[in-house]
Amino acid sequence: MAFFTRETKEAREKNTLIQTDKYKEKFMFSTLQPDGSFSEGEEMPDPFNLNDNEGGATLTVDNKTLYYTVCKYTADKSYYNCDIYYSQFADDEWSPIKSVSDKINLPSTWESQPSISADGKTLYFVSDRAGGYGGYDIYRSVMNDNGEWGTPINLGPSINSSGNEKSRSSTPMVKTLYFPLMAGWDWAAMTSSIPGSMMTAPGRSRSILDSRSIPRMMKSAFL
Repeated sequence: MAFFTRETKEAREKNTLIQTDKYKEKFMFSTLQPDGSFSEGEEMPDPFNLNDNEGGATLTVDNKTLYYTVCKYTADKSYYNCDIYYSQFADDEWSPIKSVSDKINLPSTWESQPSISADGKTLYFVSDRAGGYGGYDIYRSVMNDNGEWGTPINLGPSINSSGNEKSRSSTPMVKTLYFPLMAGWDWAAMTSSIPGSMMTAPGRSRSILDSRSIPRMMKSAFL
């Protein structure tokens, strides 16, 4: 199964003189077919797709806990915020979504694009909170023995630059974390010898793909 976001065109309001096109991002899923292709995709059922924009999912290895991004305006409409939520699968249905943690989701900063480690104890995500190295940095939070997420830790200058690091993606055992270097959309990889541990590297992360290959790749990426 693949999870992805699809931009859809909303129906126009009938009683409005000025007609403008409005779009909404839907959280979708697609299943692998017997011939090796993926289905066209369907909207995720309740409790998903109840907000403006949703997507960017990551699943625990047992497929029972899903972390993803929810974007919506604050109550006073002053800020369009993205935060990370989660839902648990039990008795053939997904539970109502909940905010992952007040330590991770801050009221006036952008948190999105989660990636969970194989043991379910380390959550990597992107944030523009104060104290980072650039606009958007990659952080990690570790769950303690009580099931509570700890204070997020910036992954440091060997990963985060003065630009924006986004769209991180990890291998199943989270020994390798892939992310684009936003200055030129070159892709880089950071490795760790222990699943769920801090990503380390001798100096700057290495580029594994140049920007010329990105447009073609992005057409088939599962985000």
